[in-house]
Amino acid sequence: MPSRKRLHQSFSYGVSSQVHMPSLSDTADRASFPFGTPYAQILDRYLAHPGGSAALPDGLEAMLRRDITIKQAPEQWNAAVQHSQSWALIVTMEKLVFRKVCDSLRRAGGHRFQPVPVVNIDTPDSAVAGGVAGNIVAKLVSCLAEATTKSKAPLVDVFEGPLCEFAQKLQPHIARSISFSLEFL
Repeated sequence: MPSRKRLHQSFSYGVSSQVHMPSLSDTADRASFPFGTPYAQILDRYLAHPGGSAALPDGLEAMLRRDITIKQAPEQWNAAVQHSQSWALIVTMEKLVFRKVCDSLRRAGGHRFQPVPVVNIDTPDSAVAGGVAGNIVAKLVSCLAEATTKSKAPLVDVFEGPLCEFAQKLQPHIARSISFSLEFL
């Protein structure tokens, strides 16, 4: 596993009932795997398919190989919420996922009264756009960390100002794709 220096701890989750991937055949729209299926097993299933690596959709093999280095298997968002996972910041990459995350936090009832900012950066579903968005998220997290360090205040107390300033520095089409909400765990 490659060594990576991380300034912030991060997690990733899926909001569906299963992990949906591009189809392994011409007769289905997509392939589905239960959450918890190791990324290595998912990749092996694709590579065992007739045509192997050459038959994979663009970028899928690289994405799965990258995912293998990050964590063992995809995790489900609702399971994390039910197990009282805690986050300082939640970032989503699609409006639908943003709505599902906010709705699930509202349904959970906020019984801990712990506020958490939820930020969405609407991103097209492609490896290139994902890479660009990943860099934007890394810069945003660094910007927010700097703001909390300077103010000596919790992120929830200071995130709106630095988020708006950060968005203004982005290209207009990216800045328009940012939305946020304050929810409670």
